[in-house]
Amino acid sequence: MNNPLNEKIVYQTVLNGELEIDDQGRIWRIAKRGWDRWNKAIRLNKCKRVRAEHLTPLGYLQIRVMVNGKRYHLGAHRLVYFHFFGPIPKGITVNHKNGKKSDNEPRNLELATYSEQIRHAIKVLGFQNKRDAAGRFCGA
Repeated sequence: MNNPLNEKIVYQTVLNGELEIDDQGRIWRIAKRGWDRWNKAIRLNKCKRVRAEHLTPLGYLQIRVMVNGKRYHLGAHRLVYFHFFGPIPKGITVNHKNGKKSDNEPRNLELATYSEQIRHAIKVLGFQNKRDAAGRFCGA
């Protein structure tokens, strides 16, 4: 389960100018934090604009940021949804309408419960309702 506090902490890096989210839902790193030894403070240094997402083994894009010495991980789709539509209620997930886990365009994202996601996978995407020995949904 995702922690709503993580979404706010990671989103703060967008607000402070370290990350940027474009209108297609791509997340870019546009600055890096560095130590200003003269002022004894952390400052943002502009850097080459590069994609900030990392592909997970499950096919989702993920954002990783370090804030106050702690690393935070967040699904890119959750950050994009938060940016364009606001906070995600507790216990609710972000569903990819077209089933492509790396397509984070705002028009492709919608809120759904876990059971709504399973129904969407079966009815819209054509997955079969197969379950493994532990009773978990495993797709077609």
